[in-house]
Amino acid sequence: MTNKRKTILYYLLSFLLPFLIVATVFIYLRITPFGDQNFLLSDIGAQYIPFLTNLRHIFLSGNFSLYSFNLSLGDNMFPLISYYLLSPFNFLLLLFPANAVPTALSWIIILKISTIGFTSSLFIKKSYKNNDFINLAFSTVFALCGFVATYFYDLMWLDALILLPLVVLGIQSLFYKGKTTLYVSTLLLTIITNYYLGYMTCLFSLFYFIYLLILNKSFNKKPIILFSISSLLSAAMSTVILLPTALGMLETAKQSVKVKNFLPTPSFGISGLSQFGAVGSDYTQRISHNPSVFMGSVAFILLISFFINKNITKQKKIAASFLLVTLFLGLFIRTFNTVWHMFQHPAGFPFRNVFFFTFIAIMLAYESWQAHPTKKNLLISGATASGLLAVGYFFANISHNLVDPKYLIYDIGFLILSLLGLLLINRSRKYTYLILIILSFELGFNFIGGLAGAKFGDQKPYLKNYTIEQRWFNRINDSSDSFFRVDNNKSLINHAYDLKYNNYNDSLLFNVKTTDLYSSTLNNNTRKMLKHLGYYSKNVRRVNSFGNTPITNNLFDIKYKLSMSTHDYDLTKNKVLGVGFAANKRILKTKFVKDDPILNQTTVWNDITNQNKEYFKQTSAIESDKKLYVVSQKKTSINVNDKKISVPAHTITSLGKNSNLNLNSRPSSEKFYYFNNTDFAKSTKQITKFTMSKKWNAQNISGTIHINKTNQTLLMSIPYDKGWDAVVNGRQVNIKRVSGNLISIPVTQGSNNVQLKYNVPGLSKGVQISILSLVIYLLMLLIQYFRKKDQL
Repeated sequence: MTNKRKTILYYLLSFLLPFLIVATVFIYLRITPFGDQNFLLSDIGAQYIPFLTNLRHIFLSGNFSLYSFNLSLGDNMFPLISYYLLSPFNFLLLLFPANAVPTALSWIIILKISTIGFTSSLFIKKSYKNNDFINLAFSTVFALCGFVATYFYDLMWLDALILLPLVVLGIQSLFYKGKTTLYVSTLLLTIITNYYLGYMTCLFSLFYFIYLLILNKSFNKKPIILFSISSLLSAAMSTVILLPTALGMLETAKQSVKVKNFLPTPSFGISGLSQFGAVGSDYTQRISHNPSVFMGSVAFILLISFFINKNITKQKKIAASFLLVTLFLGLFIRTFNTVWHMFQHPAGFPFRNVFFFTFIAIMLAYESWQAHPTKKNLLISGATASGLLAVGYFFANISHNLVDPKYLIYDIGFLILSLLGLLLINRSRKYTYLILIILSFELGFNFIGGLAGAKFGDQKPYLKNYTIEQRWFNRINDSSDSFFRVDNNKSLINHAYDLKYNNYNDSLLFNVKTTDLYSSTLNNNTRKMLKHLGYYSKNVRRVNSFGNTPITNNLFDIKYKLSMSTHDYDLTKNKVLGVGFAANKRILKTKFVKDDPILNQTTVWNDITNQNKEYFKQTSAIESDKKLYVVSQKKTSINVNDKKISVPAHTITSLGKNSNLNLNSRPSSEKFYYFNNTDFAKSTKQITKFTMSKKWNAQNISGTIHINKTNQTLLMSIPYDKGWDAVVNGRQVNIKRVSGNLISIPVTQGSNNVQLKYNVPGLSKGVQISILSLVIYLLMLLIQYFRKKDQL
């Protein structure tokens, strides 16, 4: 076989081997496109599928906007896009219909993992100057390492693993050859595709560069200066993403800092050693577990052998120890771990930086193999690996950080088979295929075991019910005003989930406007406002429409309530005032009281109407013709008409009409109310509505309102954001934050032509900095080129 043909086959197999392993696992588990199950679980079911379905709609409709009313009441879209949606693999969504997005995600996952194998093999070939087929064992194990098997359903992180081998190649090229293009471009791509792991990659790049300095006993100023300038320029060129994202994320709850997360305490114990074996943790442990350092038995044995291999220099072992220990401390010490995670302790899915440790461990394992370990070396390393795993399993079980003991037997078996394979290859390279077969089984076994306990969704009802539900929403859109929100309290796609689905992101899934959202980018001021008004918010990443009343329907323009079945839908139309209306200037001073949503709703409507009415009447008797509400000081449940209704604390919960329950027997923590519809209807008749232009989009809203009194302001059901600019009758005015987090626009008596325009805060400045940084970098390359030309 010619060297060119061998190289082509080498790269082809580096992609195909992980492809076939993952595809086989999906076939075994009956995951779409190879079966009827899908990944309607964890964040992929609750977040990624809705986000990517919405992205697909944007691609196909061409209605691209950096502000979206699908994000709760409305929000800056930029942080969500930059965190979740910038992978180029997402263009594959265009090949699938909307109801087949779960299938598209399966293909994206398979292709991303396969591409990790490809770039890893490229790194090994370029870095170590050979294309031996044994390299595929090391590239494949990184493609299916513990991080991938544990976190692959957070698929936007996989791009960082694709690019990491190229970033490392780029650092080597910079250090040894003075060439910066590969490093700058790949680091820039890493930051752009996911700034979160991009930040981690910047930290890793610094430590890897120091490793090269130690390895080569070289502290020459030139590569240090070149690395520093290149790193800064690469980060600066990504400012178009980083600056607007940072300003957007400051509006979330992510900016809070907890001292306990910076204490220098251990993040895990000796039980962490069990993670070197297959299935160190499964799906049920995804929120809390030891770092997923699984790298396959071959790499684990060779990693140990690296440090006892006499053919490896002392200096290389010193440099490797520095890098490996540094990365380990980033996992082990809580202080460092928090810094790695952008100074925020992860809310579930811990140790997201573990793949850097795994990559270096695999690299050192490969270098040990290249240094020809002896039979004795391999036997000692294999025995040591077995002992470490046994110790890890022992402490995992006595500390209740349970790992099923039966997996230790499998792990020892894989270690013995891998050790045998390594010993045979030492005799003859023809046994390479044996190592690849053993490794493939081990990686597939770990991948399947990592999903143990997962409750997959069902693709067939998803295909059917998504189509039906989208049709009902389309009918509402076709027959209704241009701007409105919907309370969708019964979703058909829930039948496709094998776990409770709370419909937080249905607004993105079906491109409708609601009040719900589940995202790490949720605006915290909007969330707190809704919570003060009686909406349910489980944590800082979630807010639910559970809590609507006639007051909030008007305040937030919730015009419709929709209930669906597979054959029909029930649509209730609420009498609302629209997206904006005239309010008394008392609203400028409205204050909310903690944990009293009834008082807060009453206060806000009285301030809007300049009245002092009591819209909610507390009661201890059932009136069959009125809708009953309950507010509890603590989480509870109530049996109404033989149906259990969950009542979250400090949330206004509707019990409906004809409620069959005994109020007198209820705990004192629960208070029941009827709503005074008569007085409320009278109050709305006096309010002047804002008439919105039919030509509007999420970033440009215009309309007119006629003001009859001098003490009024225009209140919009749009969250306050520094990106909004308002022009009234051709004159720019200052908008104000009122009623928790809504927009108030100053208007005068008579007719007011109002225009609202949204510009993403920091985007313009970010573009300028990125362009300037690119120009500086191109000039740097030009100077380098002419200097080299002069030296020739």
